[in-house]
Amino acid sequence: MILVASTIITVFVVAVGFYSLSNSAPPPNGVSPSPTLTQSPASPTATPTQSPNPTISPSSSPTIVPSPTQTPTPTPSPSASYSYSFEENMQDWEPRALDTDLANFTIDWSITRSQERAKDGNTALKFYLGNYNDKGKIWVEHNFDVQPNTQYNVNISYAFASADWGDANHFIIITGVLPKSPQSRDELVYQGSTANSANSDVGFLWLDKAYNFVAQSDSTGKLHVVIGVWGVWETARTYFIDSVKITFVASSS
Repeated sequence: MILVASTIITVFVVAVGFYSLSNSAPPPNGVSPSPTLTQSPASPTATPTQSPNPTISPSSSPTIVPSPTQTPTPTPSPSASYSYSFEENMQDWEPRALDTDLANFTIDWSITRSQERAKDGNTALKFYLGNYNDKGKIWVEHNFDVQPNTQYNVNISYAFASADWGDANHFIIITGVLPKSPQSRDELVYQGSTANSANSDVGFLWLDKAYNFVAQSDSTGKLHVVIGVWGVWETARTYFIDSVKITFVASSS
């Protein structure tokens, strides 16, 4: 039994060896053995990197600058009072003149602030008229904002300094309230004389002048006040006006 088993084992070993040699035999002449293909490991799948969407900054809204609020023009009051002493300036009174021509030249005239004399404070308006054409008219004018198409009772008062003494050769005072600026002699308003009531030449005396008017404003809501002198004698004269007071009261009618 042992002998048979050994024989069988020997035959099996020989058979296996023969089989191994036959499989490892060299390839026929001229034939190269096929290379063993080594498969490279698969490249890792690239994960696409998603670019972040750009951040879009919202367009800033334009800054809207509001239009400045217009201040409405205040409606003039039915009543108003004004005072002028001319200490600092003319206070919007405008010097004007008419009929100052004489042949080929103009007669001398002026309306200026002066400290030669004053009734209120240290300054008054000085009127000078070299009336050698016997017709010169000079005045100051101020326009006032009032209610349009309205009738007003107007009081004008002022201090008037004159050296015109005696009973003759005086000038004429101009004072009035007009709906528009006067452009001719006929549109001015004339009052009494410039006499100071003295019987001798005592120099300048201050006189209190006061006048009342009824005036109608037009659609523009303006009234013009004029104060001055009209020369009716061929000579040069000087006058002073100070402490002007004006009151407007709308009529109830």
